[in-house]
Amino acid sequence: MAAPSGGGGGGGPVGFSNSFTGTASAIELVGDHCYAYSGVGSATSSTEFTGLSFTTGNYYSVCRIYTLYDASDLAANNEFGYRFELNGTTIAFTRREASATDVVDAPLPAYVDIIIPAYTEFAATGFSNTSSVDMSFQLTGRIYR
Repeated sequence: MAAPSGGGGGGGPVGFSNSFTGTASAIELVGDHCYAYSGVGSATSSTEFTGLSFTTGNYYSVCRIYTLYDASDLAANNEFGYRFELNGTTIAFTRREASATDVVDAPLPAYVDIIIPAYTEFAATGFSNTSSVDMSFQLTGRIYR
């Protein structure tokens, strides 16, 4: 039995390339679709969290990127946010400042729709100016060859 074709670089059991093998900062291809799940990482005042970092191939991607963060980590006056880059140029940026009245028990999802051209370096990073903030990125989309 031949293995299915069109998978990404994540590999999988018994040589099947279209199975999910865990979080990674790279983009995975399944047929005409793509995905990347960063897992949870922490941004601090001294370290940005690079959730996704990859270079596309001979295709362009129409994607939605969700950003999530753990609001329970926030301290008063903590600034944090996300940055998306194509070939080292920031294309989208968001920043939020938590106040003493911010009390949220669940992550607040937000998303950005983007087109990533062929042979382009993409990066999604998160930052925080004070306390550690847990965050993650989820990218899903379709590729066109």
